[in-house]
Amino acid sequence: MLTNSFHAVLVLTMSINRTLLAAFHSVANAGSFTAAAHEKSVTQSTLSVQVGQLEKTYGCKLFLRHGRSIALTETGRELYNLTRQQFDAEQEAEALLSGKIRGPTGHLRMGAVSSVLVVEYLKTFLSAFPLSTLALELSNSQKIITDISDGNLDVGIIAFPIVDPRIEKVVLQQESLHILVGPDHGWRARKDIDFSNLADQTLILRERGSRTRQLIEDNLGALKISPRRIIELNEWAAVRELVQANVGVSIVPESEAHTIDEDCKVRIRDVHMHITQFLIYRHDRRKLATLKSFLKLIAPADRSVSETI
Repeated sequence: MLTNSFHAVLVLTMSINRTLLAAFHSVANAGSFTAAAHEKSVTQSTLSVQVGQLEKTYGCKLFLRHGRSIALTETGRELYNLTRQQFDAEQEAEALLSGKIRGPTGHLRMGAVSSVLVVEYLKTFLSAFPLSTLALELSNSQKIITDISDGNLDVGIIAFPIVDPRIEKVVLQQESLHILVGPDHGWRARKDIDFSNLADQTLILRERGSRTRQLIEDNLGALKISPRRIIELNEWAAVRELVQANVGVSIVPESEAHTIDEDCKVRIRDVHMHITQFLIYRHDRRKLATLKSFLKLIAPADRSVSETI
């Protein structure tokens, strides 16, 4: 655990060791020396030397190294919490001052279960704040929740209900799930079908951790239905492509089928499945300038912005 004396020395020498602290922070934030070096456009050895110098100066171990993988020590985790607060505060201060003239600056890290859901949000945000930058990671709901909780993402769009007092949500939309078939499938042009008919089909689904995958498997199990086989993919675009190639059928949210021929969308007659899309973020990061601007722009005042999940 960080001692009071260590903390005091750290504060007193902040200006002297800022480069070393920035090196440590970038590695801790990126999760590896390689990723941090790429982000900062420096060599991996440069960061390694700087972190080593910081450890030597204060006589502590900040990372556990196992080959190419690293993990923060207890001291490292506490220091990372301090540096994250420091660098977030600096970014917020810069945005506050520069925003008086030209709008907020900074970087927003976002996760989403689908690019379809966020295109308009990103377009609106980047158009309103041209000096801000944004990184989008496509993943499943469970992974996004973990990354939000760990501070690896600033904001996420998910379809999974969770219970975490640190995380707040905005309800974006609710949508039904439909069966999606290829252009040569026998169900094409049918209005609806019973869920039990999936028993002899090849199902093309998202990976585990996806809310749609969980709903589909829950209903398959409850009705004791076993598909011919399941093909697992980690993005909706790939799911649509395989369905359109007549490899199998899928069950997708309406937003993921909006560009598909209506004849290839079949309603499930006897089982109703829907998902709710949430925008989530950690409460303690709400004052981050880019996130604050994003929330004001994207989330109308009448939505439950402060509702805790």
